[in-house]
Amino acid sequence: MPFDPERVVLDEEEQELEDNLDFSAVVPYPDEVREAMLAPFRADPKRNVTLRLSESLIEALRKRADAEGLPYQTLAMLVLRKYVSGAYLDREAVREVAKTFYSAGTET
Repeated sequence: MPFDPERVVLDEEEQELEDNLDFSAVVPYPDEVREAMLAPFRADPKRNVTLRLSESLIEALRKRADAEGLPYQTLAMLVLRKYVSGAYLDREAVREVAKTFYSAGTET
């Protein structure tokens, strides 16, 4: 059965993601930059896994990957690798730390 976006029921978190996705300003990486980013991962042995993901999440991932000029599974791998390596940062958490840091510097 083909994917029908009109029949998808999103939970609150998925709806928030969909409402805030804006790919209009995304510019694909130049080929040489993309290849340099992917080179370390191509040498790493791969193993197939199965994940159960919502259709809307997969579709959003595919759109983002297309905008970046990457296969969607490669983009998923890059996001997961960034997350487990600690390179992925929660922007809200960073803002809270920054507020605390700057407010501490203004106290007399």
